[in-house]
Amino acid sequence: MVRVFDLLMESRLTIVAETILPIEMQLIGAPGASLAISAPSRPSYGPGAVRAFFAAHPEWKRVPAEDTAGSVREALSRGDKSCAAIAGRRAAEHYHGVILAESIQDNAENFTRFVLLLPEHEAASRVSPDARKVSLAMRLAHRPGALLASLEPFAKHGVNLLKIESRPIHGRPWEYQFFIDVEASDVARLDQAVNGVRGATSELRVLGRYIAATSVS
Repeated sequence: MVRVFDLLMESRLTIVAETILPIEMQLIGAPGASLAISAPSRPSYGPGAVRAFFAAHPEWKRVPAEDTAGSVREALSRGDKSCAAIAGRRAAEHYHGVILAESIQDNAENFTRFVLLLPEHEAASRVSPDARKVSLAMRLAHRPGALLASLEPFAKHGVNLLKIESRPIHGRPWEYQFFIDVEASDVARLDQAVNGVRGATSELRVLGRYIAATSVS
């Protein structure tokens, strides 16, 4: 996730929509494989997400991979029935793999947020008048109380702070960039709050304004 923030700041892309999807992890092997002869060699979704499953099979070798779908492609390309990968059901369908074990994630209530990104010049026409959620990236003056001052406009205008995360600023030791998601009951309050935050920060970038996801697909 932290790498996503870095990439977003390096680009000139803007968030125009979001959705929240349930995430289920499957153990996927080559056709003809079975759980008795397969060992997961590419648990690329992150060992922490399937820790209990691996604890039940300590004899299996685990080899991390960069992405889940790619791990399925690689495992199946070997044609080795003793290799398997961990990914979503769609990867098994796309690469014609066999699901050896279903829903092996530790947390049954596992959801991931996805956002739709567009170049800035295209994003303006996609912003709905009803969009009341905003993602921001802000840098603060290096002085006491700077974070408090930057957050006060949200409280003043009745804007709900949904998330705040910090990331070190490259090349500036002990200084941080804050990523914030906020939502307001009406657009006017949101605009007033963002303007107030702009005046309380050394740098503010609006990463996107969009309609908040209201249901899980």
